[in-house]
Amino acid sequence: MSSSNVPAPPRAVDASYQHAPRMKRKRSHRPEPPRKKSKTAISQNQGGSCASPRVNHPVLKCYYKDVVTLRTYLCEFSKRLPRRTRDAISEVGGSGQSEDDLSKLLDSTLVASNILSNHPQFQDDRSHDLAIFSQQQPQSTLGQGSVNDASLQLEVVDFAIWLLFRRCKGSSRSYHLLCQGYERPSGAGKGLSMVAAPSIPGIVCQYANRSVEEVTSPVWCQLLSFLGCGGDLVMVDLLVDCALFVPASDQNGLQQLSGVPLSQLSALRISSNGTANNDKANDKISRQQSTTNIKSSRDWSSIRFVRSRMFYAKQTQNASRTARLGLRHIHVLNRFSDIKSEDHTIHVMKYIFPRQFGLHNVFTSNVDSRETAQAFKDYTLREQEIAYARRRAEAALPTHLKSRVKPHLKLPKRLRDSTVELVRNLRINHQKCRYVELLRHHCRAQVPDHTKGKFDPTAFATSHARVSAFCRTVFERVFPTEFWGSGSDGENNLRTITRNIDRFIRLRRGESLTLHNVLQDLQIGNILWLQPAKCSGKMSQSDFQKRKELLAELVYYVFDSFIIPLIRSNFHVTESNVHRNRLFYFRHDVWRSLTEPTIAELKSTTFEEMKPAQARKVLSERAFGHSAIRLLPKATGFRPIANLRRRMLVWQKGKKVLGRSINSILTPTFKVLDYEKVTAKVLRTLL
Repeated sequence: MSSSNVPAPPRAVDASYQHAPRMKRKRSHRPEPPRKKSKTAISQNQGGSCASPRVNHPVLKCYYKDVVTLRTYLCEFSKRLPRRTRDAISEVGGSGQSEDDLSKLLDSTLVASNILSNHPQFQDDRSHDLAIFSQQQPQSTLGQGSVNDASLQLEVVDFAIWLLFRRCKGSSRSYHLLCQGYERPSGAGKGLSMVAAPSIPGIVCQYANRSVEEVTSPVWCQLLSFLGCGGDLVMVDLLVDCALFVPASDQNGLQQLSGVPLSQLSALRISSNGTANNDKANDKISRQQSTTNIKSSRDWSSIRFVRSRMFYAKQTQNASRTARLGLRHIHVLNRFSDIKSEDHTIHVMKYIFPRQFGLHNVFTSNVDSRETAQAFKDYTLREQEIAYARRRAEAALPTHLKSRVKPHLKLPKRLRDSTVELVRNLRINHQKCRYVELLRHHCRAQVPDHTKGKFDPTAFATSHARVSAFCRTVFERVFPTEFWGSGSDGENNLRTITRNIDRFIRLRRGESLTLHNVLQDLQIGNILWLQPAKCSGKMSQSDFQKRKELLAELVYYVFDSFIIPLIRSNFHVTESNVHRNRLFYFRHDVWRSLTEPTIAELKSTTFEEMKPAQARKVLSERAFGHSAIRLLPKATGFRPIANLRRRMLVWQKGKKVLGRSINSILTPTFKVLDYEKVTAKVLRTLL
């Protein structure tokens, strides 16, 4: 055996050493240096202590995750202030100092927010917004580190208001308290009740805002001066991203000074782990969303056909100045009439199935209140939206594929083959359908005799049964029966649709029909075009939901984009002064012969004709716009009615949007006059 494998003998150890206790090493006792305070630590013995940063307010805690005093916000949550300024703020009103207005402001003002813990990401874009504001207001000194004076606080508030309106792209107004009394100019901009705000570009002022007057008071200007360099951006963060509450004048409650009103917020939801969530309130406070799509599909029971769109329609005239009957020339079936063109067929399919092509639809899209006053958008013309989607798809293609691929001709998988053929047959049936002859057959015209004196105009209206027969006949001739299925289920589905068309026409004014009312009795098992290409026979849950989605789009198109335009282009639908909410259907040629004498009398006795150039000049000098006159049938004759609630289309930033109605412009003046009237009446009773 090798020597290297022999273990070494054990080392001899003294027994006394083994059992002797170990001696501790001596250390020199030096005084420990004082520990450094944290950046946000504040002494307990100082005035304005921040020992308990959160305020447990019984009401505010139901709407906000974080509620702190203004002093705590500036000392602990404002990342823009240097440490020296934070220490100075914590010492305001401390021991040995008199309690001034600034100290009261710091301790009595509450700052509430849902984003204090995690600073909002969009604050990084504040410099970009400030650069845009400075370009529009060259005299502004915000963000330049200038001396903070009273005038700078005014610029801070103006920039905050401008930024809030810039975020609010979905509508012309903002819910924020600082924005009350301000709005975007929707008319010509020279109304009596609107004064341009020279320091806020693109914003006009209607009345004084008490919150703005409060945050520009001397004590707030003193606070801005105390914050020093960079305090202007801190003040902008405070006004824009948080809600401010100050003690009420009677000291028994709180008054909200800034932020979205509590009435517009939803209460916090307590999750399973005990934390509070309030996504809706957080969105309203941090950034008012202007997204196109909502998160989930609307319920069918909430989708109501906009019947008011077929009321009070004006007739269209042909070259011989007679009433043009049938579908209007701007309808998609008339504009794209080339039957052999596959491009035209796909274009029509985008009107019928907009959700499948990613276009605006009633199921998943929000409605812009600046574009329509109705609950849902009018989809008569989609050309601008389709053209934009086409340019966007072409721009996303690689360069070597742009000359070979046509993205606008791409079809979703569930709309290929049989669906394309059905839509092509629909277009063929439309061209073959003789709308005018069917109208004359089902709805015969009764010409009034004006020489016999006064008469009841409603006697010349077409009955609901005849209008329903005309619409149902046109529908059955244009839409292929394969759309509704085969066999007995297909026949039942067709009867269900025609029965609901008759119900839709017989409804009174103010009554509505939902998409759920039509779809609830339809059977989709034998509708072949809804089936996928590889159908295994058994329907899965996802396949069932997709079939319902496609059928819902088709049914909505039938009522909203076919039946309503068909009625609107052939009938003048109105109520009467005698029968209240009952609707009367007058053929356009009959309505014209009925109303011509009344219109001629109004022109000669009540109204004065103006030249177009003179009318445009008058409208450009005021914000009232103009209203339209419609005639309401009476027992004998007609009554002229001017609709002052109607919002007129105006040009804004190169786009047509809905402006303010005449009633909304005159409402403040009416309130003032009504108040003076009531006050004078009370004084007379007292005297």
